[in-house]
Amino acid sequence: MLYPTELSYYKDSYETSLHTEIIRVDHQANNKLDIYLDATIFYPFGGGQPSDQGILITETGKAEIKNVQMQSGVVKHEAVLLDGEISDGQEADLELNWERRHWNMRVHSAGHIIHDVLMGMVNGLTPARGDHGSKPYLEYIPELDSSIDCEKLKEQLREEVNKVIHEDRQVETRETTLAELQSIAKFIPPNLP
Repeated sequence: MLYPTELSYYKDSYETSLHTEIIRVDHQANNKLDIYLDATIFYPFGGGQPSDQGILITETGKAEIKNVQMQSGVVKHEAVLLDGEISDGQEADLELNWERRHWNMRVHSAGHIIHDVLMGMVNGLTPARGDHGSKPYLEYIPELDSSIDCEKLKEQLREEVNKVIHEDRQVETRETTLAELQSIAKFIPPNLP
């Protein structure tokens, strides 16, 4: 039976390895596996941020974690078996692809900075969607009024974002209630878990 996965990355987003237990392995075609763990360091896809990738090693096998998804608190690690066998109940060592994680962290944080600065500069914008992957973007509705000089706005945005970056503000990750979030955030996406 599956139960919610312990999300180790919330405790330490700089952790690059973890010893854990395999709860279940679902074998798919072409050496593909869906692996469910007791705890994970692999951040799942969500909020426009790509999932982590890395390696899972057991006493009898090795798999490459290609994609990570979460549903109802349970994390599924989509993997390709590289060597040997991997089965339910085994202990496993996880190794995170740190370069990918660090890049995703930086791009995700940059997106928040750009968003916060832009929301302070232009009234009436509502975030529509964004992606923090290989081609990052932020999209808002409604589109900017034609009377706004977009090149001038872009330059002002760049200057203000750079000021925030040079302030070297502390980034804090924490869990909160929806009520607390509503009291401190200007915008909360409607599909927030």
